[in-house]
Order: sequence, then C-alpha cells, then structure tokens
Amino acid sequence: MMFRICAIICLFCGNSLAAQDVRDGLSNWYARFEALEALGGFEIVADIIHYTGQSQVTADLQIYDVGAPCAATLENMFCPALRLASNAYGAAEVHVLQSQFLSNGPGNDAIEISFRIGRAPEVYRLALSTGPRREIASLFTGADTAPIWQGIAFRGPHVCEDMMCSADIFAQAKQTQPAGLPQGMHFLRDDTGRDLGNISFSDSPTGPSATGALFGLFGSPVAHETQFTFDRQTAEALSLKVTTRDANSIAQWSGHLLIDTRSHPPRGTLFIGNDIFLVTLSPAETAQDTPEDEYDTPGFGIYKYTYGLRDIPANSSLNLRSAADRSSAIVGTLARNAQDLQVIACLPEIDNIMFEEFTPAQQAATLARVWCNITTGTVQGWMPGRYLVINR
Repeated sequence: MMFRICAIICLFCGNSLAAQDVRDGLSNWYARFEALEALGGFEIVADIIHYTGQSQVTADLQIYDVGAPCAATLENMFCPALRLASNAYGAAEVHVLQSQFLSNGPGNDAIEISFRIGRAPEVYRLALSTGPRREIASLFTGADTAPIWQGIAFRGPHVCEDMMCSADIFAQAKQTQPAGLPQGMHFLRDDTGRDLGNISFSDSPTGPSATGALFGLFGSPVAHETQFTFDRQTAEALSLKVTTRDANSIAQWSGHLLIDTRSHPPRGTLFIGNDIFLVTLSPAETAQDTPEDEYDTPGFGIYKYTYGLRDIPANSSLNLRSAADRSSAIVGTLARNAQDLQVIACLPEIDNIMFEEFTPAQQAATLARVWCNITTGTVQGWMPGRYLVINR
C-alpha cells in the first residue's frame, strides 16, 4: 500500500457535523473514487460532494505517481508531466479548473473534472461515469472525445466520513449561487491578455442567443465567421457550442465554450479545434481600462522572450514532434528562418529564476540540454532546445 502524508487544511476543521441538515439531499455521487492505472503508473483519488438536482460539484482531486512505468499511450505527455509535478511522496500538484455534474438521462450520469498538472499547459478531463456494475474513470486530453486511459473507479466513503469536516464545506457545496446571462458585447481574452475574439449576448422570448467572431486561428489574423449555439445553462454556468470557419479556405473547426457566470468578470474555457484557452470575458465598455496585471502573464525566465532558430543547414527545415524525443511522430515543420516562436514548456523543467540571472552563454547552454514545446501560433510541437536562439 502506498504511503501517503495528507495535509489537511482549515476546510477540514472548525464546526462539527452536528448540523445534519447541511447533508440532506446529497446525491449518490457523494463518495470517494479511487482508480489505479493498469501498469501501476499512477493513482487517482477524487472526493466528490454533489447534491441532487444541482450541476455544481465540489471535487477534491489528488493524483499520485506510484513509481511504475505508465502505458505507452500515457508516456507522451501525461505521465512525464505527472512525474515533474510530484513531490517526494508521489503527490502531484493538481489545479482543478472546473467540475460539474452531467446527466444524459436516467442511469447515464457522470462527473467531469477539468484540471492541469503542475506548470504544464495541457488541460485534462477526468470523467467518472456509471457502468453496468461499477463506476468507470476515463481520462481525456483537452476537448478530445476519445479517452487516453480508462479504468475501474472503486467507490468508498468520502473523506468526510472518516474525519470531522467542517459543516461549512457542505453548506458551500449546497448553496446555489444565481447567475444571470452576461449582457452586451464582451471581448474574449486568454490568460496572457491576448484578444481571441468577441461575443455578444442577448435574451428574448424565444430564449438566449449569442453572436460574435473569433480571430487569429487558421494561421490568419482576420476575423473568422463564428456561430455560437446555446447548449445548456444552469444557475452557475453556460455551455455553448462553437463553430468557426476560415474565410480563405474550406477549413472549419468545432468546439465549445464553458463560462462560469458566478465569477466577475465571467471566466471560462474555450475548446476549439485542438486548442484550449482559459478565457476572461471583458465587457466592451471596460475592456480598454482592464489593467494588464489582471492577467497571469508568464513574462519571466524562458517565457520572457520570443525565439528564432539557429544551426539549421541551408535548404533544410526543423521537425516538430508530438513528444520530447526523436522517435515520436512529426506534427509540423519550421523553416530555418522561423521567428517569433513562443516556448510553452521544456523538459527537463528549467528553473526560471536561475534562467533570468544567467548570462546569454549560460542561457544557451541550458536550452541545449532540454526539449521545448513551442508554438508559432499556428503549429505546436516539441523540438530540441539547442536549436533555439533568444531574440533580444
């Protein structure tokens, strides 16, 4: 049995559960779910609080690197990121972005949790669904519909059944916070403050509607014809289907936009094509006054610069790969004179504080020892860092 040290924060102390009414109405999803990867590469533990009739879910998600190799399909991205984000006890740094209850009819319910691991940019989704005899755990990358992993989820008592949790935990999970439809035009901005498009909401006797446009996709800076279709609305969130088309070709991308309307300004996640953006909806009348430091702009260390290429032979190009090794699939190419490249992540991870203090020669030597995931805005993939040169 894997040894664990559990740090219990103040949420799990304070008032006892003597006030039993806060637990009235808990659904069958109130439980702990544990799933182990088939080869023993990792273990997932999710403590779920959900009340009947609500879409909101309180989820405490823990993922542990057990130490064994993962299945080959998980070694491209998920498991390497998990190992980098794990402490000495195997517990990974997990950031839950969103959790929700999904119902597709009687006996076809699911809990879906979106999360990131450590500093890695990829967004993953854990779905807990009801099977014929037991629950199934499925792991997805971004907006993909095909799971990268599936396993049995073993149900057990919620952590609050084994310890004295504060009644406030249940009161907060049970409280439904009303949220109205955002009104007027909003700019969609990613977590670096970059404009991705705009969306305008309106309400009518026939129901809510949204119009707008996305831009900067398909390798083109122009606005793209975009259709927003309301999928589902709850007291806490909006879900819209998104279809956008390139005016200069027949290319078309689909996805969806999830908005947490309880936050001010509204925030959410845009899944479009193979890309995922964490977005803020800034009202048009105040967008120009939004301070730049509201966004978590990673302008430090390796993220401070744009990059070009070096040491690429004439009449040659550089292959971008799906993972940080030369045997992985080629996902794109870069011309030898490519510029304005952005680094998303590097493996092994670079200490950004030290990188900031390095001389140019030390920075070049550091890059030469790693693989980096880079993007041009239109193509993304892994490449050896030795070919990168900082644009100063």
